[in-house]
This record gives sequence, C-alpha cells and structure tokens, in this order.
Amino acid sequence: MAITGAMVAADAVSFSDPDILIDQTPASSSFINVESWATSITVNGGDVPISNFSTFTVPLVFIGKQNPYTIVVECAYTEAAITNVFKDVFDDYIASPGLLYDIKWHPEGAAIGNYIFTSSDGRLIDCTLPQGTSSGSDPTLFTMTFQCPSIAVSVGI
Repeated sequence: MAITGAMVAADAVSFSDPDILIDQTPASSSFINVESWATSITVNGGDVPISNFSTFTVPLVFIGKQNPYTIVVECAYTEAAITNVFKDVFDDYIASPGLLYDIKWHPEGAAIGNYIFTSSDGRLIDCTLPQGTSSGSDPTLFTMTFQCPSIAVSVGI
C-alpha cells in the first residue's frame, strides 16, 4: 500500500477529546472511562532490535523480536470517596504487581470511523504515588504504567 495524496488541515487530529479506558478484568472486557482524570498518555516500545555484523565479504543484518509496548497514563490524583481511580489502581498494583490489565484509547473520541488502539495481554507494571512541591500550584498527579506485547488498531463502528 502506498501513501498517496496530501494532508490538509482538516485531516489533523487533536488529542483534546479522547476516550481513555482501562480494563481491570480483561477476561470480562469491562472497560472503564478514565479520561476525566487523565492528563496525558504516552506509548513507547514496539520497536525491533537490529544487529549489524560484517564478514570480510558481506555485511549482514539480523532482526530480533519486537519489544513490548509500554503505555504510561498520567492522571490527576483525587481522594473522592466513590470514584477514585488512584485508589482502585494502586490497590490492584499492590495486591498483584503485573496484574492483567488492558487499556484502549480513541485519540479523536469514540465515534464511528475513528481509530481505536487496544492493548492485548496487558499488565499493570507500576502505579506511582502522588507527589508535588510546597511551592507549586499544579495539581497532584500520579501515573499508571502498562506493558503489553501488542496493540491492535481498529476502526469504531
């Protein structure tokens, strides 16, 4: 498949109205919206290691297995009694580090035709404690970190 045409300004996607959901029990596919707490999402990994090796006559390139993805979601820390993302996720992490946990997000929102990125066989590998400074006016934040072997891209229907 070749890239054809040119991008126009109306094609650009803003991350201003995304859906970000976590699944604390992946076997049941019960995703819970967390975008009202989330401030950012970053994805790293998924790259393929390459080794270069040369003999006296020919250069050789060896390709390794794809590395896992690491997904970090930064969230506002709250102490609300009923809906407390920090407490729920932190309790899960402390009780069972590496617990199966999946995440999915729609950068442009959950509408027909928009892309959906969904982890598979994800694991909750970290949940930081809230932190801040005495001189700051920024909200208190924490991060949830997930790792997964693959991320599927689908289109909302």
